[in-house]
Amino acid sequence: YTPYHLPHSTAVYGVSNILGGDDRFYNNLFVGDGDNAGGRAEPETGSEPVLASFWSGAIDIDGVPGQAAFVPTPVGTSQYDAYPTPGEYPNERGSALAGPRLPVRIEGNLYADGAEPFRAEPSPLVVKTAPVRVEVHDAAAGTVRVEVTDPAALAAVAAVTTERLGISYQAEMGYTDPDGSDLDLSEDFTGRPRDEAVPGPFAASAPGTLFLTAPGPDRRS
Repeated sequence: YTPYHLPHSTAVYGVSNILGGDDRFYNNLFVGDGDNAGGRAEPETGSEPVLASFWSGAIDIDGVPGQAAFVPTPVGTSQYDAYPTPGEYPNERGSALAGPRLPVRIEGNLYADGAEPFRAEPSPLVVKTAPVRVEVHDAAAGTVRVEVTDPAALAAVAAVTTERLGISYQAEMGYTDPDGSDLDLSEDFTGRPRDEAVPGPFAASAPGTLFLTAPGPDRRS
C-alpha cells in the first residue's frame, strides 16, 4: 500500500493500493525526437531495455538501486492506451488482486516531431514540426532560449480549471491553489496574461523569443 497526502501537505491522509490511472493531461505540448513524424511507432521486436542511472551516481539510496532497466516508450500520451476513458471505466474488469485500472482524462494536447497521442483523445493536435523550440542558451548561468515560431499552430483549447479537473480518486479532494481557492491559470509560465488557453505553458499570440533562467542548486531560495 502507498500513502497519499492532504492537499499541499506532507501529512498522510490514508493509504491505498494504487491502481494506476486517475491521471489528467490537459493542454500540454509534447515534442518527440522526430523519428516518427509520420505516424504511430510500432514496437520493436526484441528491443533491449535501456539501463538508466539515478541518484547522481550513488549505488543505492533507501534500498532503491542506483541503476534500473527501462524499455523505451514514445513521447506523448500513447503510453496510456491500455487505460480506460471515464466512459469506458464502468466496463473495466481489472484483476481480482488489484482491481480495475482507473480512467485517464486526456484532451487539448499538441503533439509534434513524432510524439503520439492517447488512442481516445478527442481531436488531438498533431503537427510535424513543433511550434515552440527550447534550447540551452548558457548552461553555466542556467538560461534557456524559448522561441515561438508558429503561434498559429497553437489552437485555442478549453482552459484548465478546478472544476474541470474534478476530484482525485484516492484523496477524494479537488485540485486547488495552496490557499484552497480555485486554480487561477490566467497567466502563463512567465507571468504574461493569457488571452485564451493554448497547448503549452506560454501565452503565444505572435512569434517571439524568451530567455528564462532555470533554478539550479545555487540559485534556489
